Amino acid sequence: MRCRRVPVHASVTSYELHAIKGDVVGDAPSSADTTDGDSQAELILVVEDNPITRKTFGVVLGSAGYTVLEAGDAATALACIAKHRPAMVLQDLVLPDMDGIELLRRLRAHPHARDIPILGVSGFLARMNEATATNSGFTALVLKPIEPTQLLEIVRLHLDRAQANSGAKT
Repeated sequence: MRCRRVPVHASVTSYELHAIKGDVVGDAPSSADTTDGDSQAELILVVEDNPITRKTFGVVLGSAGYTVLEAGDAATALACIAKHRPAMVLQDLVLPDMDGIELLRRLRAHPHARDIPILGVSGFLARMNEATATNSGFTALVLKPIEPTQLLEIVRLHLDRAQANSGAKT
């Protein structure tokens, strides 16, 4: 399984997961697609199975200057996190191939996502309550639908906090 780069918008990059038999199918992300250093602060991974919501989040974040990686399922998210170092993950709690809390556990175990903000996003209040009750490890929980300006405020708040925390550790 590999990520395949799919152009979406000038500052939005989408990845689809494809099973590979033998040779690589499509274009795998090049080393130029991988971010590190200061540019890391602008990379956000959006994990959302609803394509309309995923694209909406991507366009809102992209229009605010963020670089966005999109994943439609947990397997794609895990493949992307292995290749990239996002500054934040926005993750749906209900995904087609894995429970959102299990994906969070796996993301937190990965060195690229261990200390970054991971925001749980859901339109199902009961699922949000479960995530809160289990002290799941999300940085914050966001209820959908959300206004674009609110989304940007929440993202900026948590990226700023993460940056301040990482600066305090050094």
